[in-house]
Amino acid sequence: IKSVKKGGTVVIATVGKIPNFLAFEEKTVRGTLIGSMKDMEKVIEIAGKNNFKVVTESFPLEEANEVLERLKNSDIEARAVLIP
Repeated sequence: IKSVKKGGTVVIATVGKIPNFLAFEEKTVRGTLIGSMKDMEKVIEIAGKNNFKVVTESFPLEEANEVLERLKNSDIEARAVLIP
């Protein structure tokens, strides 16, 4: 990963346990940066002082298709987290 330039792409080609929606539908998973490290430290500090509760629902990765449907139907309150 260190050898990939900013904005570069890493492609992992393998035969293994890859969710069908990624492998066969040629979809890409990307991360995003929403602020600097300093910004995130400040957010964590504020959240800790004010006792924020992060609203998420966690699901096993195998339920990804069902979770996607629930998201499309607005059946999930905030964020869905898939756990491998």
